Amino acid sequence: MYRRKDSIELYRGLEAFSLATNSILKKKPIELDLFFKKRFDYYTSQSPKVIGNRESWDECYNNLMLLNEAFEGKYKAMIVNLCFCNIRAALAIYSKVFANRFWIQGNRTKEFFFTVDPKQYNFNNINVIRAIGCGNCAVFSGSEDSVIPNIFLTTEHYDYSIPCLLVMKYFIKMIGEQNDNLEITYGENAIELGKILQQWIRIFGKERTEQFHKALIYLFEQRVLRKSIEDTDDVDTLDKPESLENRSKLYISPRGYELMAMLSRDSVYFEMLRECAWREYKGHEMSYSSQPSYELLIQKKQYVIFTDLLEYIDYLREQEESIFFNPNDNIDLQEYQNAFGSSMMVTHLLNGVEKSLRYSGHFNTSTLSDKFLTVQQNIAESSKRLQGNM
Repeated sequence: MYRRKDSIELYRGLEAFSLATNSILKKKPIELDLFFKKRFDYYTSQSPKVIGNRESWDECYNNLMLLNEAFEGKYKAMIVNLCFCNIRAALAIYSKVFANRFWIQGNRTKEFFFTVDPKQYNFNNINVIRAIGCGNCAVFSGSEDSVIPNIFLTTEHYDYSIPCLLVMKYFIKMIGEQNDNLEITYGENAIELGKILQQWIRIFGKERTEQFHKALIYLFEQRVLRKSIEDTDDVDTLDKPESLENRSKLYISPRGYELMAMLSRDSVYFEMLRECAWREYKGHEMSYSSQPSYELLIQKKQYVIFTDLLEYIDYLREQEESIFFNPNDNIDLQEYQNAFGSSMMVTHLLNGVEKSLRYSGHFNTSTLSDKFLTVQQNIAESSKRLQGNM
C-alpha cells in the first residue's frame, strides 16, 4: 500500500481506491484472441456508419490474428509479459507494430492515410521484436518509453552487463520460475533488499556488492525488478530509486522473465543490446564490429553479426569468470552457487545465438562453426571452475 502526504493509504492492487480491504489479485492475463474477437464482433454488428469500410476491418482483424498465431502465439505472450499483463499497454504495442513502416512494412513510404495491405506486412522474429524495441529507427537505443529496455548497464568507465544478468538470474533462482500459464505473482514471494545485500556481502564482500547493488537499482528503474504488492510506498516516489530501502521487498517482474527468455530464444534481443552497449573497439578491429545489424543485413553480411556476437559472448564470459574466480577475492563459491546457480550465465546467451545460427543456415560455414565451438569450449572450461572441478 502507498502512504501519501495526507496519510491516505492505498493498496497497490487497487491503486485509485482508498479502501481498507484485501486486494483482488488477477491470476491470469486476459486472453487477447477472445478480447479482439469480442470487440470485432461487437463493432461489426453495428451500423456500417460506425465501422466504415467492412473490408478494411476484415483485413485488419485477419492480420491481427495472423500475428497472434505466428510461432504458436509467441508474440502474443511476449507482448502481454512486456506490458505487465496491462491490456491498454498491450493494445498500444499492437498499434505500434501495425503502424511500423520501417521494420514491419519494409520501409514503406509514409502516406496521408493509414491503410492495411496484407502483402506489405512481414511478421517474423526480427521485424516484430525490432518494431517494438526500435520503432521506426534502424538502431536500438533502449529509450525510457520502450517496453524492451536496455538491460546492459555500460559506460566508458565500467561494464555492469554481467552483474545485471546475474541479478536477474538471482531473483529467478531465489523466487522460482514463472508458471507456464503466465500466472502473475505480484511479488508475494519477494525478498527484502536488506537481506539480499547481506547475502551478497557474505558471498563477494562489500566492493563487488556495490556493483551488484548498482545493477539492481538500474534494473528497478527499467521495471525489470519491482516492489511486492505487500510493500509500502509514497506515491511521489513510486518505482523510483530513492524509494528503495532495506525493507523494500523486490521480485523479478513478468517483463524481466520475458527479457531473460528472449535472450535464449534467439539472438535478436542480444543483437539489440549489442548496439547500445559501450564497447572498447580499439585493439579489436579484426574481431569486433561497430556496425548495427540493419546495415550488415543490407550488405548481406549476417555472418559478421554472428561473429561479433560470439566475440561479445566470449568477452562477457571473461567478465563473469572474474566475478566468481578471482585470486584477489575471497568468494564463497558454495554460497555463490546457491544464490546464482552452478551454470554460466553466458550459456544462456550462447543458446540464443546458436538457435539463430542454425535457423539462418550460417552454422554450417566452417569459420562460424569453428568460432562457435571455440566459445562453447571456453564456456565449458569456465563452468568447471565455477563448479570447483579445477
